[in-house]
Amino acid sequence: MEHEQSGRVRPYFSDFPLQVLARPRDGGGFDVSGDMNGDDETVGCYANSVTALVDAIQMERAGRPGFGCGDAGTFDRHLFHSRDGKSLIANVRIGWPVHRRKIILRPGLGFATITKRLRQRVPDDGAPLSFEVDEDAFAWLDAIHERAGLYAWRETARAALSWNADRMTKAALRALESIEVTVCDASRCDEVALFDPESEQWHFVPAKEFLIR
Repeated sequence: MEHEQSGRVRPYFSDFPLQVLARPRDGGGFDVSGDMNGDDETVGCYANSVTALVDAIQMERAGRPGFGCGDAGTFDRHLFHSRDGKSLIANVRIGWPVHRRKIILRPGLGFATITKRLRQRVPDDGAPLSFEVDEDAFAWLDAIHERAGLYAWRETARAALSWNADRMTKAALRALESIEVTVCDASRCDEVALFDPESEQWHFVPAKEFLIR
């Protein structure tokens, strides 16, 4: 997925900042990590920058180096347009599918992911002035975090934005060192794994309560 940066008065995701994983392209611009959803490639966003860094480290180990965290609101608005131009879409990546408490790997050895889709209709007279995490998405995100006992997840996500690189890397490496991985079909997911960067502990919630089969 490609984009060019552009300036604007009020970035998307200003109310609750989201992160993306991006790496520079030869000749300028960036590649941004995304998910295929039918005919659309959707930007993968993160509520927590440590969650993003965990994925970036695993991507490097799987042969896709160079991705780093960036503020989703600093990227070109067109990056979030659906292929038909009728919607703004983004996937909020918040955790990982696990089988018997092992993270499920994609075929390319990157981590599979658990996401919440954001979608907003583009009006006929042009792009919306804002694109934010909506109430429905927050309700789902609150529910899955609170099921894991992470009631202050929003505050933790905001606090992590100010962490220095050493603290971020330490938390991400702790996450990777303290869980195993497995190769199996994603349909075998039995729990969702969430990592709390403050306590550097994994939390697990039943997949059947939050995932649509």
